[in-house]
Amino acid sequence: MMLRTFACLALTFVVVNAVRAELVTGGTANIALYDTPTNAAFADRFFTGTDAAGLTRTELLDVAGSPAVGFERAPTGVDLSINDAAPVQPTGRARQATTLDFDSSATDVASFLASWDAATPGFGAFGPNLTDGEQIGIDGVLRFNSGLGVGVIGELALQYDPTATFGEGLTLTQNMDANAVIWQLDIDDATLVISDSGFSFEAEMQTAAIPAGFYGLDTNAGRFSISTITAVPEPSSFVSIALISVGGVLIRRRRRIVSGSRSNTRSN
Repeated sequence: MMLRTFACLALTFVVVNAVRAELVTGGTANIALYDTPTNAAFADRFFTGTDAAGLTRTELLDVAGSPAVGFERAPTGVDLSINDAAPVQPTGRARQATTLDFDSSATDVASFLASWDAATPGFGAFGPNLTDGEQIGIDGVLRFNSGLGVGVIGELALQYDPTATFGEGLTLTQNMDANAVIWQLDIDDATLVISDSGFSFEAEMQTAAIPAGFYGLDTNAGRFSISTITAVPEPSSFVSIALISVGGVLIRRRRRIVSGSRSNTRSN
C-alpha cells in the first residue's frame, strides 16, 4: 500500500511539472517603422543601446546635445535591449522592469499567451493605458521634433491585453511621462519559437491610440520582433523536480525494505 502511495505521489508531481515556467532575464527586440510620409514627418532620432539606458530625460530632449540622426525605419529597423528585473533609473526616467515568466511547454500562440498574467485596461492622461500584469521591459526612446515642440515616447513595455482589438493581445505601452498604449501586435504564427531557453516571434505593429496618432505614426506602423531571450527555470520548477527525485528515492528505499523483509521471511 505504501509503495503504491509513493508511486502515485511521484506521478502527480510529474504532471504538475509539465507546465514549465521560465523567467525572462534578457534578450533583444527590433522595431521597424514603415518609411511613409507620415512616419517620416516628425521622428528625428531613435535612442538605443547605452543612450537609451543611460541618458536622463533632459538629455533625451536636448536637440543640441543629442542632435537628430538618421535611423533605419524599414526593413532592418532598430535593435533594442531587453531590461532585467531591476534596471537603473537615470534622472527623470522610468525604464521598465521585466517580470514575465512563460510556459515553455506551450505549443501555439494561444497557449503561450495563456501563461501571461494579463494587464488591466484603463484610460489615462494620454488615452488608453495598461496597468499591472506581467511584462517585458524594452529600452528604446523615439524622439519627435515638430512645430509643437520636442517630445519623446519610450520606456516601452510589452504587455498582454486580452481585450485588445488587434492581433492576439500583445501590446506595447510607453511610460516616459505617463503609461499609454501605443502599438498593438499581430503575431506571425509561423515565426513563433518557444523553448526553455527563451522564445521569439515577429509581428505586425499597428498604431493603437494616442499618443501614437498625436506624433503622426501611421495606423499600419511597421513590424516588431523579439528574440534571443534568455530564461532560467523558476524556483517552483526546481521544487517539483526535487520532489520527483525525493519520491524516486523513497520508492527505491521502500523496495529495498520490502525485498529485505521477504528475504528474512524465506530464511526463517
